[in-house]
Amino acid sequence: MIANRSQVQAAHCTFRRSILTLLSIFGLFLGLAVASDFAGELAAFGHSVNNRARPLYRISAESGQVTSTVLTPFSAATPVSDLAELGLASGDGAIWSLGYSVNLGPRALYKLNPANGSLLQKIDTALRPEGLGNDFVPRSLAYGEGFVWGLGDLVNKRVRSLFKVDPKTGQIIQTIPTTFKPVPTGSDVADIGLAYGDGFLWGFGYAVNNGGRPLYKISPKDGSIVETLVTTFRPAVLQSDVASLGLAYGGGHLWALGYSVNKGPRPLYKISPATGQTVQTITSGIKADNFGGDIAPFGLAYVE
Repeated sequence: MIANRSQVQAAHCTFRRSILTLLSIFGLFLGLAVASDFAGELAAFGHSVNNRARPLYRISAESGQVTSTVLTPFSAATPVSDLAELGLASGDGAIWSLGYSVNLGPRALYKLNPANGSLLQKIDTALRPEGLGNDFVPRSLAYGEGFVWGLGDLVNKRVRSLFKVDPKTGQIIQTIPTTFKPVPTGSDVADIGLAYGDGFLWGFGYAVNNGGRPLYKISPKDGSIVETLVTTFRPAVLQSDVASLGLAYGGGHLWALGYSVNKGPRPLYKISPATGQTVQTITSGIKADNFGGDIAPFGLAYVE
């Protein structure tokens, strides 16, 4: 029997990881550094079905297929044991995400092993729930230059702040004012996701008059919009828009998932950061109608 394309691609990914694992073992003896077997893939959390362990999916950036699933220590049983929908990022060989505030206390910053989903470290941060202090807005966590970045809420503030957080201590080491204001009084970043890449932060904005959704290139130094690119994503038509599931940067491109049409697979968009245009639409192995196998709205990360 002839294997279909997805089976061949999955077998290729498995073979590649096996080779890299063997190279890693030999590298230890030779004193060489070998890239992680997770390199070149996207990472995303799945749903906690019946309050069971929340899965972490490996998704091939080449085929869009889920190449493996590992279980994490998080579940939807209680907020204390779960993640908040504030973003997902990769950096320093780890996956980063934020948890819920317990008794209005500090949010926890989680550092995870991307290979097996285990918790490497839990750091209490200076972030508090909205209205009680500085906090991130949904899916705005990013990682770059050795720091965690996130956009702040607008409670008692005229413009959004960009927070620079030390991942070792959880402390906010810099608060940078941006030009983002609530729609319709000004331009704002949509809650689709925030990504770091090529020395800049990237985020989608809100479309005007059903036009193309803008893509903002943001300076992490002063919070200014360096460039506004117009994309072909149109919120007026779901099948031509990006879903609020996260934004990732890796391999020289931006990555985002779209909506499932007629219970079909979600499209995975490969986007040029130079033009904002979609250079490739990949049919993923993720379907929104299958609650147990869909991506949860925590964010998207590219692990290199």
